Amino acid sequence: MPRPTATEETETQRPQRKQSSALLLGAERSSRARELAERLSHDSGFLLGAAMLLALVLMALLAPWISPYDPILIPAGPGLQAPGAAHWMGTDSFGRDIFSRVIWGGRLSLGVGVLATMISTATGTSLGLIAGYVGGWVDLVTSWVVDILMAFPGILLALAIVAVLGSSLFNVLLAVAIGSIPSFIRLVRGSTLSVKESSYVESARCIGVPPVGIVFRHILPNVLSSVLVWASLELGGIILSASGLSFLGLGAQPPSPEWGAMVSAGRGFLREAWWMSVFPGMSIVTTVLSINLIGDALRDALDPRLRVGRG
Repeated sequence: MPRPTATEETETQRPQRKQSSALLLGAERSSRARELAERLSHDSGFLLGAAMLLALVLMALLAPWISPYDPILIPAGPGLQAPGAAHWMGTDSFGRDIFSRVIWGGRLSLGVGVLATMISTATGTSLGLIAGYVGGWVDLVTSWVVDILMAFPGILLALAIVAVLGSSLFNVLLAVAIGSIPSFIRLVRGSTLSVKESSYVESARCIGVPPVGIVFRHILPNVLSSVLVWASLELGGIILSASGLSFLGLGAQPPSPEWGAMVSAGRGFLREAWWMSVFPGMSIVTTVLSINLIGDALRDALDPRLRVGRG
């Protein structure tokens, strides 16, 4: 029987090598995920932030079932009732229950923050990958646009966008999302410029892997950790910016129960009804604090330089 040639052996063994590589890659990713979960489980800041954020999210999701009163309907009773057994956080000037409005307001504030972060993360990551990998005039134009946008403070850029589009919660969502895109582009572009010069990327390019495959299979997985950490930190800032715009009357309009708008509605009653602004403001502070705790823990767990320094 004739012996198989080297070419025949290569064609026969190639699927086996691909399968083995895929299994090794899957095992490595599973090991990294377990290692990350173990680190986070021993981080007190992460556990505290996760517990706080989970409680807020559950309250927002279960608002139709745990809210004792309608957040918008104006009752027949008197307004500005102090916190008590009937109204745990008091009532506003129209007699509406603050606790119910805070719970329902979490849906709007958290929803705007999450959606805006998803939009800015996806858009900024895509543009950063393209600019960093393609280079040339694409990178130059992208860098110019990013430099121009980052020359404006985020809140001023969001104010300008809302002024053009009009006052509404959806326009606030777009404004804070657009304002956060440049930071993601700069982060991903810098990481891409560093990763694309690596030896394994050069090897993939030499064996004929198409650019799309190189970007999604070799570059993107190596920048995802930085993107994840930055997105977790940016989420808190986005929620704070959206609440600030609603405080100025550019976001959610009455009678929508949004935290920033509730703080604004209560600023005229701080002496006689402090609870109108304090409880929604505490919700904003708690949310941003919990997100920052989670983001700091993810940064410490995913950045090998911090782990080496602590060791």
